[in-house]
Amino acid sequence: MTRKLDQAKREFIKQLYSDYNYSISTFDNQTLYISSAALGISLAFIKDIVPISQATHFWLFQLALWIFVVVILVSFIAHYVSSHKINRAIQLADAEQYDQIKEDKLVPFLNMTLIILLVSGILGLVQFVNINLSSMNVEKTNHSIQSEKNNSATKRGAPNPGELGYKEKALPLKPLPADLKPNTTSDKK
Repeated sequence: MTRKLDQAKREFIKQLYSDYNYSISTFDNQTLYISSAALGISLAFIKDIVPISQATHFWLFQLALWIFVVVILVSFIAHYVSSHKINRAIQLADAEQYDQIKEDKLVPFLNMTLIILLVSGILGLVQFVNINLSSMNVEKTNHSIQSEKNNSATKRGAPNPGELGYKEKALPLKPLPADLKPNTTSDKK
């Protein structure tokens, strides 16, 4: 019975070390991906697509950035807490104090908080982008319509009857005045 208990203890400790190594190895990648992608996309949008001076609802952009910063901080805290608890469980298992190993509720709570915050930040950033892209499209459409009106009036040299409130109608061609008609009677003589 003792031999089976020792084997179970070694397997349990081995699994804890495996979890610990996995937690450490994936943490850096996840933090890097989250922070790089979110901040990179945000700053590229502001720099290249909609300058800060023309952006509307800028508070959404700022909120999304702050949420991403909080996500990074909470993920550091979650990693630290997780590493500490796994090390503590390893020490307790080595000392055969299995009844002291408690179920962890803090790290799952922090992970759920990360998920909620990350989704909120992404949704805020997407909303900011959508609002600004649609306002840019409306401005471009209004500008091109106004440019077309100005160009067409300038090309003709006369105001567009539609701009003056008149309905465009087809008018019959007026007869040529008699003085401008070629003299057909004198040609016959």
